[in-house]
Amino acid sequence: MNIATQFDLYRDVTLAITSSLDIGQALGRTFEAFSKYLPLSAISFHEYRADLEAAKVYYLVTPEGFREVDMVVPLKREAVLDMIDVRKPYGQRIFPCNHDEPTGTAISKAISKYAPDIPRAHMCNILSIGDNILTHMSLLGTHPDCYTKEHCAMVAPLLPPMSLAISNLMQFKMNEEFRIKLGLKNTSLKAELEVLSDNPLVGANQGLAAVFNSIRQLSSRETPVLITGETGTGKDVIANLIQCMSPRREGPFVKVNCGALPETLMDSELFGVEKGAYTGASSSRPGRFEQADGGTIFLDEIGELTPQAQVRLLRVLQNREVERLGGTKSRPVDIRIIAATNSNLESMLQNGTFREDLYYRLNVFRIHVPPLRERREDLVQLIMHFAKKVAKRFNIDTPKLDLATLDQLMAYSWPGNVRELENLVERAMVLSPHSPINLSPLLPEDPSWYLNSDQGMSSLEKLIDKRIAAILGNGKLLQNTQVLRADTGFEKSGQLKRAEMNGASSLNEVMVAAIQDALSKCQGKINGPGGAAEALDINPSTLRQRMRKFGISANKFK
Repeated sequence: MNIATQFDLYRDVTLAITSSLDIGQALGRTFEAFSKYLPLSAISFHEYRADLEAAKVYYLVTPEGFREVDMVVPLKREAVLDMIDVRKPYGQRIFPCNHDEPTGTAISKAISKYAPDIPRAHMCNILSIGDNILTHMSLLGTHPDCYTKEHCAMVAPLLPPMSLAISNLMQFKMNEEFRIKLGLKNTSLKAELEVLSDNPLVGANQGLAAVFNSIRQLSSRETPVLITGETGTGKDVIANLIQCMSPRREGPFVKVNCGALPETLMDSELFGVEKGAYTGASSSRPGRFEQADGGTIFLDEIGELTPQAQVRLLRVLQNREVERLGGTKSRPVDIRIIAATNSNLESMLQNGTFREDLYYRLNVFRIHVPPLRERREDLVQLIMHFAKKVAKRFNIDTPKLDLATLDQLMAYSWPGNVRELENLVERAMVLSPHSPINLSPLLPEDPSWYLNSDQGMSSLEKLIDKRIAAILGNGKLLQNTQVLRADTGFEKSGQLKRAEMNGASSLNEVMVAAIQDALSKCQGKINGPGGAAEALDINPSTLRQRMRKFGISANKFK
Protein backbone atom coordinates (compact mmCIF):
# COMPACT_ATOMS: atom_id res chain seq x y z
CA MET A 1 0.00 0.00 0.00
CA ASN A 2 1.52 3.31 -1.04
CA ILE A 3 1.06 6.62 0.74
CA ALA A 4 -0.94 8.13 -2.15
CA THR A 5 -3.53 5.32 -2.02
CA GLN A 6 -3.84 5.65 1.75
CA PHE A 7 -4.36 9.41 1.44
CA ASP A 8 -6.98 8.99 -1.31
CA LEU A 9 -8.91 6.46 0.80
CA TYR A 10 -8.72 8.70 3.88
CA ARG A 11 -9.88 11.76 1.89
CA ASP A 12 -12.73 10.03 0.05
CA VAL A 13 -14.17 8.27 3.10
CA THR A 14 -13.89 11.38 5.29
CA LEU A 15 -15.66 13.52 2.69
CA ALA A 16 -18.36 10.88 2.26
CA ILE A 17 -19.15 10.34 5.95
CA THR A 18 -19.37 14.12 6.51
CA SER A 19 -21.29 14.89 3.31
CA SER A 20 -24.79 14.90 4.84
CA LEU A 21 -26.64 15.08 8.14
CA ASP A 22 -28.90 12.32 6.85
CA ILE A 23 -27.34 9.09 8.10
CA GLY A 24 -28.67 7.12 5.15
CA GLN A 25 -27.12 9.41 2.55
CA ALA A 26 -23.83 9.68 4.44
CA LEU A 27 -23.40 5.91 4.87
CA GLY A 28 -24.46 5.26 1.28
CA ARG A 29 -21.70 7.56 0.02
CA THR A 30 -19.24 6.00 2.48
CA PHE A 31 -19.96 2.58 0.98
CA GLU A 32 -19.21 3.95 -2.49
CA ALA A 33 -15.92 5.44 -1.23
CA PHE A 34 -14.77 2.20 0.41
CA SER A 35 -15.74 0.21 -2.70
CA LYS A 36 -13.07 2.03 -4.72
CA TYR A 37 -10.28 0.59 -2.59
CA LEU A 38 -11.60 -2.61 -0.98
CA PRO A 39 -13.42 -5.75 -2.18
CA LEU A 40 -16.80 -4.87 -0.64
CA SER A 41 -20.33 -6.25 -0.98
CA ALA A 42 -21.98 -4.67 2.10
CA ILE A 43 -21.35 -2.80 5.34
CA SER A 44 -23.14 -3.87 8.52
CA PHE A 45 -23.44 -1.74 11.68
CA HIS A 46 -24.31 -3.83 14.71
CA GLU A 47 -23.45 -4.66 18.31
CA TYR A 48 -23.01 -7.86 20.30
CA ARG A 49 -25.04 -8.38 23.47
CA ALA A 50 -23.54 -11.04 25.73
CA ASP A 51 -26.46 -10.66 28.16
CA LEU A 52 -28.96 -11.45 25.38
CA GLU A 53 -26.67 -13.88 23.55
CA ALA A 54 -27.52 -12.06 20.37
CA ALA A 55 -26.30 -9.53 17.84
CA LYS A 56 -28.43 -6.51 17.00
CA VAL A 57 -28.05 -5.21 13.45
CA TYR A 58 -28.93 -1.51 13.16
CA TYR A 59 -27.96 -0.46 9.63
CA LEU A 60 -27.00 -2.27 6.44
CA VAL A 61 -25.51 -0.62 3.37
CA THR A 62 -25.38 -2.46 0.05
CA PRO A 63 -24.98 -1.36 -3.59
CA GLU A 64 -28.79 -0.96 -3.60
CA GLY A 65 -28.61 1.64 -0.82
CA PHE A 66 -29.00 2.20 2.93
CA ARG A 67 -31.46 0.24 5.10
CA GLU A 68 -32.41 0.70 8.72
CA VAL A 69 -32.73 -2.99 9.61
CA ASP A 70 -33.17 -3.03 13.43
CA MET A 71 -32.85 -6.83 13.53
CA VAL A 72 -31.97 -9.07 16.50
CA VAL A 73 -29.95 -12.20 15.54
CA PRO A 74 -29.76 -14.96 18.20
CA LEU A 75 -26.24 -16.34 18.68
CA LYS A 76 -24.74 -19.28 20.46
CA ARG A 77 -22.93 -18.29 23.65
CA GLU A 78 -19.54 -19.36 22.30
CA ALA A 79 -20.08 -17.10 19.31
CA VAL A 80 -20.65 -14.07 21.55
CA LEU A 81 -17.66 -14.89 23.75
CA ASP A 82 -15.54 -15.25 20.63
CA MET A 83 -15.99 -11.52 20.01
CA ILE A 84 -14.74 -10.40 23.42
CA ASP A 85 -11.18 -9.91 22.21
CA VAL A 86 -12.41 -7.57 19.47
CA ARG A 87 -14.50 -5.37 21.78
CA LYS A 88 -11.90 -2.76 22.59
CA PRO A 89 -11.63 0.81 21.26
CA TYR A 90 -10.78 0.78 17.56
CA GLY A 91 -10.24 -2.98 17.62
CA GLN A 92 -10.06 -4.90 14.34
CA ARG A 93 -10.33 -8.54 13.31
CA ILE A 94 -10.44 -10.38 10.02
CA PHE A 95 -12.63 -13.49 9.56
CA PRO A 96 -11.47 -15.40 6.45
CA CYS A 97 -14.92 -16.89 5.69
CA ASN A 98 -18.30 -16.29 7.27
CA HIS A 99 -19.37 -19.91 6.75
CA ASP A 100 -16.47 -21.14 8.88
CA GLU A 101 -17.45 -19.35 12.10
CA PRO A 102 -20.83 -19.23 13.95
CA THR A 103 -21.22 -15.47 14.26
CA GLY A 104 -20.70 -14.73 10.60
CA THR A 105 -22.93 -17.63 9.58
CA ALA A 106 -25.85 -16.45 11.77
CA ILE A 107 -25.66 -12.81 10.69
CA SER A 108 -25.13 -13.69 7.02
CA LYS A 109 -28.28 -15.83 7.03
CA ALA A 110 -30.28 -13.16 8.89
CA ILE A 111 -29.46 -10.42 6.37
CA SER A 112 -29.71 -12.67 3.29
CA LYS A 113 -32.88 -10.85 2.30
CA TYR A 114 -30.76 -7.76 1.57
CA ALA A 115 -27.28 -9.20 0.93
CA PRO A 116 -26.88 -12.69 -0.65
CA ASP A 117 -25.63 -15.36 1.77
CA ILE A 118 -22.41 -16.34 -0.05
CA PRO A 119 -19.03 -17.45 1.32
CA ARG A 120 -16.96 -14.34 1.97
CA ALA A 121 -14.52 -12.78 4.38
CA HIS A 122 -15.46 -9.91 6.65
CA MET A 123 -13.48 -7.35 8.60
CA CYS A 124 -14.92 -6.28 11.96
CA ASN A 125 -13.97 -2.74 13.09
CA ILE A 126 -14.92 -1.27 16.47
CA LEU A 127 -16.06 2.37 16.42
CA SER A 128 -15.63 4.10 19.78
CA ILE A 129 -15.88 7.45 21.50
CA GLY A 130 -13.16 7.39 24.15
CA ASP A 131 -13.48 4.08 25.97
CA ASN A 132 -17.15 3.68 25.08
CA ILE A 133 -17.95 1.21 22.30
CA LEU A 134 -20.27 2.90 19.80
CA THR A 135 -20.93 0.13 17.25
CA HIS A 136 -19.28 -2.61 15.18
CA MET A 137 -18.67 -1.72 11.54
CA SER A 138 -18.31 -4.96 9.61
CA LEU A 139 -17.01 -4.73 6.04
CA LEU A 140 -18.41 -7.74 4.14
CA GLY A 141 -16.12 -8.87 1.35
CA THR A 142 -16.86 -10.37 -2.04
CA HIS A 143 -15.23 -13.82 -1.55
CA PRO A 144 -13.30 -15.84 1.06
CA ASP A 145 -9.84 -14.60 2.12
CA CYS A 146 -10.34 -11.28 0.32
CA TYR A 147 -9.10 -9.22 3.30
CA THR A 148 -5.50 -9.04 4.54
CA LYS A 149 -3.59 -7.27 7.31
CA GLU A 150 -2.79 -4.57 4.76
CA HIS A 151 -6.51 -3.84 4.41
CA CYS A 152 -6.78 -3.51 8.20
CA ALA A 153 -3.89 -1.05 8.14
CA MET A 154 -5.67 0.99 5.46
CA VAL A 155 -8.92 1.21 7.45
CA ALA A 156 -7.43 1.69 10.94
CA PRO A 157 -6.65 5.47 10.62
CA LEU A 158 -10.27 6.06 9.57
CA LEU A 159 -11.83 4.57 12.72
CA PRO A 160 -11.50 7.65 15.02
CA PRO A 161 -12.96 10.23 12.57
CA MET A 162 -15.65 7.77 11.46
CA SER A 163 -16.59 7.12 15.08
CA LEU A 164 -17.08 10.83 15.73
CA ALA A 165 -18.99 11.38 12.49
CA ILE A 166 -21.35 8.41 13.01
CA SER A 167 -21.93 9.42 16.63
CA ASN A 168 -23.01 12.86 15.43
CA LEU A 169 -25.21 11.37 12.70
CA MET A 170 -26.93 9.04 15.16
CA GLN A 171 -27.46 11.89 17.62
CA PHE A 172 -28.91 14.08 14.87
CA LYS A 173 -31.23 11.25 13.86
CA MET A 174 -32.44 10.89 17.47
CA ASN A 175 -33.02 14.64 17.66
CA GLU A 176 -35.06 14.54 14.45
CA GLU A 177 -37.18 11.67 15.74
CA PHE A 178 -37.76 13.57 18.98
CA ARG A 179 -38.71 16.67 17.00
CA ILE A 180 -41.26 14.66 15.01
CA LYS A 181 -42.78 13.21 18.19
CA LEU A 182 -42.86 16.68 19.70
CA GLY A 183 -44.59 17.91 16.55
CA LEU A 184 -47.22 15.17 16.88
CA LYS A 185 -47.81 16.19 20.47
CA ASN A 186 -48.09 19.81 19.38
CA THR A 187 -50.57 18.75 16.70
CA SER A 188 -52.60 16.98 19.36
CA LEU A 189 -52.71 20.14 21.48
CA LYS A 190 -53.65 22.25 18.48
CA ALA A 191 -56.40 19.78 17.67
CA GLU A 192 -57.84 20.23 21.14
CA LEU A 193 -57.67 24.03 20.79
CA GLU A 194 -59.36 23.83 17.38
CA VAL A 195 -62.16 21.75 18.86
CA LEU A 196 -62.56 24.18 21.74
CA SER A 197 -62.84 27.06 19.30
CA ASP A 198 -65.62 25.20 17.42
CA ASN A 199 -63.91 25.34 14.06
CA PRO A 200 -66.63 24.51 11.50
CA LEU A 201 -64.39 22.14 9.51
CA VAL A 202 -61.88 19.91 11.26
CA GLY A 203 -58.74 19.83 9.14
CA ALA A 204 -59.51 23.08 7.33
CA ASN A 205 -55.89 24.17 7.74
CA GLN A 206 -54.36 20.81 6.81
CA GLY A 207 -55.84 17.88 4.88
CA LEU A 208 -58.99 19.76 3.86
CA ALA A 209 -57.30 23.07 3.09
CA ALA A 210 -58.06 22.83 -0.64
CA VAL A 211 -61.69 21.88 0.10
CA PHE A 212 -62.08 24.78 2.53
CA ASN A 213 -60.60 27.24 0.02
CA SER A 214 -63.13 26.04 -2.57
CA ILE A 215 -65.96 26.57 -0.09
CA ARG A 216 -64.74 30.10 0.60
CA GLN A 217 -64.78 30.82 -3.14
CA LEU A 218 -68.46 29.85 -3.14
CA SER A 219 -69.39 31.97 -0.12
CA SER A 220 -70.95 34.79 -2.16
CA ARG A 221 -72.29 32.69 -5.03
CA GLU A 222 -75.25 30.41 -5.66
CA THR A 223 -73.52 28.12 -8.14
CA PRO A 224 -74.63 24.47 -8.27
CA VAL A 225 -72.10 22.25 -6.50
CA LEU A 226 -71.20 18.59 -7.04
CA ILE A 227 -69.42 16.99 -4.07
CA THR A 228 -67.57 13.74 -4.80
CA GLY A 229 -65.74 11.35 -2.52
CA GLU A 230 -65.83 7.90 -1.00
CA THR A 231 -68.55 6.91 1.41
CA GLY A 232 -67.96 8.16 4.94
CA THR A 233 -65.68 11.07 3.98
CA GLY A 234 -68.10 13.69 5.29
CA LYS A 235 -69.72 15.02 2.15
CA ASP A 236 -72.76 16.05 4.17
CA VAL A 237 -70.51 18.12 6.47
CA ILE A 238 -69.15 19.93 3.41
CA ALA A 239 -72.69 20.55 2.18
CA ASN A 240 -73.66 21.98 5.58
CA LEU A 241 -70.69 24.33 5.52
CA ILE A 242 -71.47 25.48 1.97
CA GLN A 243 -75.00 26.29 3.09
CA CYS A 244 -73.77 28.11 6.24
CA MET A 245 -71.54 30.37 4.10
CA SER A 246 -74.10 30.76 1.31
CA PRO A 247 -76.24 33.84 0.55
CA ARG A 248 -79.18 31.44 1.04
CA ARG A 249 -78.18 30.51 4.61
CA GLU A 250 -81.37 32.11 5.99
CA GLY A 251 -83.56 30.03 3.67
CA PRO A 252 -84.64 26.38 4.01
CA PHE A 253 -82.04 23.64 3.63
CA VAL A 254 -83.68 20.38 2.58
CA LYS A 255 -81.64 17.17 2.58
CA VAL A 256 -82.56 14.16 0.47
CA ASN A 257 -80.77 10.81 0.45
CA CYS A 258 -81.60 9.55 -3.03
CA GLY A 259 -80.23 6.12 -2.21
CA ALA A 260 -82.72 5.70 0.66
CA LEU A 261 -85.80 6.55 -1.40
CA PRO A 262 -87.72 3.55 -2.78
CA GLU A 263 -87.88 3.65 -6.56
CA THR A 264 -91.69 3.67 -6.49
CA LEU A 265 -91.81 6.71 -4.21
CA MET A 266 -88.88 8.70 -5.59
CA ASP A 267 -90.94 10.92 -7.94
CA SER A 268 -93.61 11.71 -5.35
CA GLU A 269 -91.03 12.43 -2.62
CA LEU A 270 -88.94 14.74 -4.77
CA PHE A 271 -91.57 16.48 -6.88
CA GLY A 272 -94.76 16.17 -4.84
CA VAL A 273 -98.08 14.48 -5.55
CA GLU A 274 -101.61 15.57 -6.33
CA LYS A 275 -104.65 14.05 -4.68
CA GLY A 276 -105.78 10.91 -6.52
CA ALA A 277 -102.56 10.50 -8.48
CA TYR A 278 -102.41 6.90 -7.32
CA THR A 279 -104.19 4.62 -4.89
CA GLY A 280 -103.58 5.95 -1.41
CA ALA A 281 -102.89 9.55 -2.46
CA SER A 282 -105.72 10.95 -0.35
CA SER A 283 -104.37 14.50 -0.35
CA SER A 284 -102.02 16.75 -2.25
CA ARG A 285 -98.60 17.44 -0.76
CA PRO A 286 -95.49 19.29 -1.88
CA GLY A 287 -92.26 17.47 -2.72
CA ARG A 288 -88.78 18.23 -1.45
CA PHE A 289 -88.09 20.73 -4.21
CA GLU A 290 -91.09 22.85 -3.26
CA GLN A 291 -90.09 22.61 0.40
CA ALA A 292 -86.67 24.02 -0.54
CA ASP A 293 -88.16 27.00 -2.40
CA GLY A 294 -86.09 30.10 -1.58
CA GLY A 295 -83.27 28.01 -0.18
CA THR A 296 -81.10 24.99 -1.01
CA ILE A 297 -81.74 21.31 -1.65
CA PHE A 298 -78.99 18.77 -0.96
CA LEU A 299 -79.28 15.64 -3.08
CA ASP A 300 -77.03 13.01 -1.52
CA GLU A 301 -76.16 9.88 -3.55
CA ILE A 302 -77.32 11.58 -6.74
CA GLY A 303 -76.12 8.58 -8.74
CA GLU A 304 -78.97 6.49 -7.31
CA LEU A 305 -81.67 8.52 -9.10
CA THR A 306 -83.85 6.51 -11.46
CA PRO A 307 -83.84 7.44 -15.18
CA GLN A 308 -87.35 8.92 -14.81
CA ALA A 309 -86.30 11.05 -11.82
CA GLN A 310 -83.23 12.22 -13.74
CA VAL A 311 -85.44 13.52 -16.56
CA ARG A 312 -87.71 15.38 -14.15
CA LEU A 313 -84.73 16.80 -12.25
CA LEU A 314 -83.26 18.08 -15.51
CA ARG A 315 -86.52 19.92 -16.23
CA VAL A 316 -86.41 21.49 -12.78
CA LEU A 317 -82.88 22.75 -13.40
CA GLN A 318 -83.71 24.03 -16.88
CA ASN A 319 -87.11 25.62 -16.27
CA ARG A 320 -87.03 26.29 -12.51
CA GLU A 321 -90.45 24.67 -12.33
CA VAL A 322 -91.85 21.56 -10.64
CA GLU A 323 -94.79 19.50 -11.80
CA ARG A 324 -96.32 17.27 -9.14
CA LEU A 325 -97.03 13.63 -9.83
CA GLY A 326 -100.55 13.39 -11.25
CA GLY A 327 -100.75 17.13 -11.77
CA THR A 328 -100.86 19.35 -14.86
CA LYS A 329 -99.81 22.66 -13.33
CA SER A 330 -96.18 23.74 -13.15
CA ARG A 331 -95.08 25.46 -9.93
CA PRO A 332 -92.09 27.82 -10.01
CA VAL A 333 -89.29 27.10 -7.53
CA ASP A 334 -86.26 29.16 -6.60
CA ILE A 335 -83.66 26.71 -5.43
CA ARG A 336 -79.95 26.05 -5.35
CA ILE A 337 -78.83 22.45 -5.81
CA ILE A 338 -75.93 20.81 -3.99
CA ALA A 339 -75.42 17.20 -5.10
CA ALA A 340 -73.11 14.55 -3.70
CA THR A 341 -72.10 11.07 -4.81
CA ASN A 342 -69.59 8.33 -4.14
CA SER A 343 -70.25 6.85 -7.57
CA ASN A 344 -68.15 7.39 -10.68
CA LEU A 345 -70.57 9.48 -12.73
CA GLU A 346 -68.22 9.47 -15.72
CA SER A 347 -68.43 5.68 -15.90
CA MET A 348 -72.19 5.87 -15.48
CA LEU A 349 -72.31 8.23 -18.46
CA GLN A 350 -70.51 5.65 -20.57
CA ASN A 351 -72.82 2.89 -19.33
CA GLY A 352 -75.88 5.00 -20.08
CA THR A 353 -77.13 4.90 -16.48
CA PHE A 354 -76.74 8.65 -15.92
CA ARG A 355 -77.87 11.39 -18.28
CA GLU A 356 -75.11 13.43 -19.87
CA ASP A 357 -77.14 16.66 -19.96
CA LEU A 358 -77.99 16.32 -16.24
CA TYR A 359 -74.34 15.63 -15.42
CA TYR A 360 -73.21 18.89 -17.00
CA ARG A 361 -75.99 20.80 -15.22
CA LEU A 362 -74.82 19.50 -11.86
CA ASN A 363 -71.07 19.51 -12.45
CA VAL A 364 -70.68 23.31 -12.47
CA PHE A 365 -68.44 23.62 -9.41
CA ARG A 366 -66.88 20.35 -8.25
CA ILE A 367 -65.44 19.68 -4.81
CA HIS A 368 -63.67 16.39 -4.15
CA VAL A 369 -63.42 15.32 -0.51
CA PRO A 370 -60.27 13.18 -0.09
CA PRO A 371 -60.51 9.88 1.80
CA LEU A 372 -59.07 9.72 5.29
CA ARG A 373 -56.04 7.70 4.16
CA GLU A 374 -55.01 10.70 2.01
CA ARG A 375 -55.39 13.24 4.83
CA ARG A 376 -53.77 11.34 7.69
CA GLU A 377 -52.42 14.61 9.08
CA ASP A 378 -55.99 15.27 10.27
CA LEU A 379 -56.26 12.04 12.27
CA VAL A 380 -55.33 13.54 15.63
CA GLN A 381 -57.66 16.50 15.19
CA LEU A 382 -60.55 14.29 14.14
CA ILE A 383 -60.03 11.88 17.04
CA MET A 384 -60.05 14.72 19.56
CA HIS A 385 -63.07 16.29 17.85
CA PHE A 386 -65.09 13.10 18.16
CA ALA A 387 -63.77 12.44 21.66
CA LYS A 388 -65.07 15.80 22.83
CA LYS A 389 -68.50 15.12 21.32
CA VAL A 390 -68.70 11.72 23.01
CA ALA A 391 -67.40 13.06 26.32
CA LYS A 392 -70.05 15.77 26.31
CA ARG A 393 -72.75 13.19 25.66
CA PHE A 394 -71.42 10.86 28.38
CA ASN A 395 -70.81 13.78 30.76
CA ILE A 396 -67.15 12.84 31.32
CA ASP A 397 -63.83 14.60 30.87
CA THR A 398 -62.35 14.47 27.37
CA PRO A 399 -59.57 11.84 27.43
CA LYS A 400 -56.17 12.26 25.83
CA LEU A 401 -54.95 10.29 22.86
CA ASP A 402 -52.48 7.44 23.37
CA LEU A 403 -49.74 8.71 21.03
CA ALA A 404 -48.00 5.32 21.09
CA THR A 405 -50.65 4.02 18.67
CA LEU A 406 -50.20 6.76 16.07
CA ASP A 407 -48.01 4.68 13.76
CA GLN A 408 -50.70 2.01 13.42
CA LEU A 409 -53.43 4.62 12.95
CA MET A 410 -51.40 6.29 10.21
CA ALA A 411 -50.81 3.00 8.40
CA TYR A 412 -54.43 1.79 8.53
CA SER A 413 -56.33 2.24 5.25
CA TRP A 414 -59.59 3.50 6.89
CA PRO A 415 -62.00 1.97 4.36
CA GLY A 416 -64.94 3.52 6.25
CA ASN A 417 -63.18 6.90 6.35
CA VAL A 418 -64.28 9.52 8.91
CA ARG A 419 -67.48 7.67 9.75
CA GLU A 420 -65.48 4.59 10.73
CA LEU A 421 -63.10 6.71 12.83
CA GLU A 422 -65.99 8.34 14.70
CA ASN A 423 -67.52 4.97 15.53
CA LEU A 424 -64.16 3.59 16.71
CA VAL A 425 -63.57 6.59 19.00
CA GLU A 426 -66.99 6.16 20.59
CA ARG A 427 -66.44 2.42 21.01
CA ALA A 428 -63.04 2.99 22.62
CA MET A 429 -64.52 5.52 25.06
CA VAL A 430 -67.36 3.16 25.93
CA LEU A 431 -64.90 0.36 26.71
CA SER A 432 -62.42 2.58 28.63
CA PRO A 433 -64.11 5.91 29.49
CA HIS A 434 -61.38 7.12 31.88
CA SER A 435 -58.29 5.94 29.98
CA PRO A 436 -56.35 7.52 27.11
CA ILE A 437 -57.98 6.79 23.75
CA ASN A 438 -56.42 3.61 22.33
CA LEU A 439 -57.89 2.53 19.00
CA SER A 440 -55.24 -0.12 18.30
CA PRO A 441 -57.15 -3.09 19.80
CA LEU A 442 -60.19 -2.19 17.70
CA LEU A 443 -58.34 -2.24 14.37
CA PRO A 444 -58.10 -5.42 12.28
CA GLU A 445 -54.96 -7.52 12.59
CA ASP A 446 -55.04 -8.60 8.92
CA PRO A 447 -52.12 -6.76 7.20
CA SER A 448 -54.18 -6.38 4.02
CA TRP A 449 -56.08 -3.53 5.72
CA TYR A 450 -52.91 -1.44 6.02
CA LEU A 451 -51.41 0.88 3.41
CA ASN A 452 -47.96 -0.67 3.42
CA SER A 453 -49.35 -4.05 2.37
CA ASP A 454 -50.06 -5.39 -1.11
CA GLN A 455 -53.66 -4.32 -1.55
CA GLY A 456 -53.87 -4.89 -5.27
CA MET A 457 -53.18 -8.57 -5.90
CA SER A 458 -56.39 -10.33 -4.99
CA SER A 459 -58.02 -13.14 -6.90
CA LEU A 460 -59.97 -10.54 -8.89
CA GLU A 461 -56.78 -8.79 -10.02
CA LYS A 462 -55.10 -12.14 -10.63
CA LEU A 463 -58.10 -13.03 -12.80
CA ILE A 464 -57.44 -10.01 -15.02
CA ASP A 465 -53.71 -10.78 -15.08
CA LYS A 466 -54.51 -14.30 -16.28
CA ARG A 467 -56.75 -12.85 -19.01
CA ILE A 468 -53.96 -10.54 -20.21
CA ALA A 469 -51.39 -13.35 -20.12
CA ALA A 470 -53.71 -15.62 -22.12
CA ILE A 471 -54.32 -12.92 -24.72
CA LEU A 472 -50.63 -12.11 -25.11
CA GLY A 473 -49.69 -15.79 -25.20
CA ASN A 474 -52.37 -17.19 -27.50
CA GLY A 475 -54.02 -14.22 -29.14
CA LYS A 476 -57.31 -15.20 -27.53
CA LEU A 477 -58.73 -16.35 -24.23
CA LEU A 478 -58.39 -20.01 -23.43
CA GLN A 479 -61.87 -21.45 -23.26
CA ASN A 480 -60.94 -23.98 -20.63
CA THR A 481 -59.58 -21.35 -18.21
CA GLN A 482 -61.93 -20.73 -15.31
CA VAL A 483 -62.92 -17.12 -14.77
CA LEU A 484 -63.13 -17.53 -11.02
CA ARG A 485 -61.32 -19.94 -8.76
CA ALA A 486 -63.32 -22.69 -7.13
CA ASP A 487 -62.91 -21.16 -3.70
CA THR A 488 -64.62 -17.87 -4.59
CA GLY A 489 -67.94 -19.29 -3.54
CA PHE A 490 -70.14 -18.97 -6.63
CA GLU A 491 -70.48 -20.34 -10.15
CA LYS A 492 -70.06 -18.50 -13.44
CA SER A 493 -73.24 -16.90 -14.69
CA GLY A 494 -74.26 -16.65 -18.34
CA GLN A 495 -73.15 -13.02 -18.36
CA LEU A 496 -69.76 -13.98 -16.95
CA LYS A 497 -69.34 -16.79 -19.46
CA ARG A 498 -70.17 -14.44 -22.33
CA ALA A 499 -67.67 -11.90 -21.02
CA GLU A 500 -65.05 -14.67 -20.85
CA MET A 501 -65.56 -15.59 -24.49
CA ASN A 502 -65.37 -12.05 -25.86
CA GLY A 503 -61.58 -11.89 -25.65
CA ALA A 504 -59.30 -8.90 -25.21
CA SER A 505 -62.02 -6.31 -25.74
CA SER A 506 -63.96 -7.58 -22.72
CA LEU A 507 -61.45 -7.44 -19.86
CA ASN A 508 -63.60 -4.83 -18.14
CA GLU A 509 -66.66 -6.96 -18.81
CA VAL A 510 -65.04 -9.87 -17.00
CA MET A 511 -64.41 -7.73 -13.93
CA VAL A 512 -67.87 -6.10 -14.04
CA ALA A 513 -69.57 -9.48 -14.44
CA ALA A 514 -67.55 -10.99 -11.57
CA ILE A 515 -68.47 -8.12 -9.25
CA GLN A 516 -72.12 -8.21 -10.24
CA ASP A 517 -72.29 -11.98 -9.74
CA ALA A 518 -70.72 -11.67 -6.29
CA LEU A 519 -73.10 -8.87 -5.27
CA SER A 520 -76.06 -10.84 -6.57
CA LYS A 521 -75.10 -13.97 -4.65
CA CYS A 522 -74.37 -11.92 -1.52
CA GLN A 523 -77.56 -9.82 -1.90
CA GLY A 524 -75.69 -6.53 -2.13
CA LYS A 525 -73.53 -7.10 0.96
CA ILE A 526 -70.00 -5.82 0.36
CA ASN A 527 -67.87 -6.53 3.42
CA GLY A 528 -67.94 -8.86 6.39
CA PRO A 529 -68.63 -12.60 6.49
CA GLY A 530 -70.61 -13.71 3.47
CA GLY A 531 -69.95 -10.43 1.65
CA ALA A 532 -68.90 -9.91 -1.97
CA ALA A 533 -65.40 -8.81 -0.92
CA GLU A 534 -64.89 -12.10 0.88
CA ALA A 535 -66.25 -14.07 -2.09
CA LEU A 536 -63.86 -12.29 -4.47
CA ASP A 537 -60.93 -12.46 -2.02
CA ILE A 538 -60.51 -8.70 -2.30
CA ASN A 539 -60.16 -5.84 0.19
CA PRO A 540 -63.59 -4.19 0.69
CA SER A 541 -62.18 -0.73 -0.03
CA THR A 542 -60.64 -2.01 -3.27
CA LEU A 543 -63.97 -3.57 -4.25
CA ARG A 544 -65.76 -0.27 -3.63
CA GLN A 545 -63.21 1.51 -5.82
CA ARG A 546 -63.89 -0.98 -8.63
CA MET A 547 -67.64 -0.51 -8.17
CA ARG A 548 -67.32 3.26 -8.40
CA LYS A 549 -65.13 2.94 -11.48
CA PHE A 550 -67.73 0.85 -13.30
CA GLY A 551 -70.81 2.58 -11.86
CA ILE A 552 -72.05 -0.51 -9.99
CA SER A 553 -74.46 0.12 -7.12
CA ALA A 554 -74.84 -2.44 -4.34
CA ASN A 555 -78.39 -1.25 -3.65
CA LYS A 556 -79.61 -2.82 -6.89
CA PHE A 557 -78.74 -6.28 -5.58
CA LYS A 558 -80.41 -5.98 -2.17
